[in-house]
Amino acid sequence: MMGIDRLTKEDQRIKVITKKNEGVSSARNVGIKVATGKYIQFIDGDDWGEKDFLKSMYEFAEKENLDTVVSDYCEDYFDGKKKIKKGKKKSEKIIFDSKEYLKDFFYNGDAPSMCNKLFKTSLYKENNIFCPLDISLGEDLVTTSKLIYFSKKVGYLRKVFYHYRQNPQSIINTLNGVTKCQIFKCFDLLKFFFKEQNEDWDDSLYRFSIYHLNDFLFFKPVFTNKEYIKGYKSFFYKNIEIFFI
Repeated sequence: MMGIDRLTKEDQRIKVITKKNEGVSSARNVGIKVATGKYIQFIDGDDWGEKDFLKSMYEFAEKENLDTVVSDYCEDYFDGKKKIKKGKKKSEKIIFDSKEYLKDFFYNGDAPSMCNKLFKTSLYKENNIFCPLDISLGEDLVTTSKLIYFSKKVGYLRKVFYHYRQNPQSIINTLNGVTKCQIFKCFDLLKFFFKEQNEDWDDSLYRFSIYHLNDFLFFKPVFTNKEYIKGYKSFFYKNIEIFFI
């Protein structure tokens, strides 16, 4: 903490907030409340960004008058392997309106992570958007979808800026069966959100959900979890008419 405290003395724009550990969503919500800058970007504690990460995203946002900027990112594994993840799949465009981007986002199964995205602070504050406190798996999906929905313009930078360290002790390997089933609640929350906006996104949302649920299903800790399998079957059959339109 001594190094961080020194930085706050050198640059008064830097704020250090100490709080009880109540999970990532709680910490992010505190940051959202006290933020005074034009943009917000989150970096998880064990991850890292390229040197020109924020500068490049900020300049792109300013140049194109964007509300949201999305970049590629890299999964760094402890054995030295790396896997590049595209922030935007199956598109040659770099500028989108919100509904165009959101539809592609749902249909192509784009990564919902908040960490490879830069959002205008006003998106959070004007629309009262905070991270859900009662979800510890898949919470990024809920928040990211809402922020993109309220964006007027979304931009995509085809460059790896963010590095996501893949920890063998990560949340997906350590959470219990009940917590793993929270992923189903994420989709229910989004369905309710779009209903409040008087918009029907069920088809796009459920296609997105089956993409990620299938992907998630083949992680060994999940595949062998009876609670998750039970929840998966219930979710699928409850919405079977959507999947086979």
